[in-house]
Amino acid sequence: WTEEDFLKPIVTIAAPFSNNMPCNNQHRELAELIGGMLEERGCKPHYAFTPVISDGLTQGTRFMRYSLVSRDAICDAIEIMHEGYKADAIITLGGCDKSVGGV
Repeated sequence: WTEEDFLKPIVTIAAPFSNNMPCNNQHRELAELIGGMLEERGCKPHYAFTPVISDGLTQGTRFMRYSLVSRDAICDAIEIMHEGYKADAIITLGGCDKSVGGV
């Protein structure tokens, strides 16, 4: 970031990301594509990647207890990153049923 970047509209690009889930593993790449388009339009992208839990991987195990509460964690993480950096706008990406509820 340069001093000039802080004069541009800052746009949070929020996305749950994990490289082990097909419904979320492309979000980093998609966010970077969106960020490039925003820069072409005079904005400064601010990336906020959040944790995400897969029902498919945790189903029937004791780790399933993390799946439902992950929606709140996703939402909280996005809010912290967006509001904490005083961004001007936000774009969210969602993939599986757990991440959509959080974004």
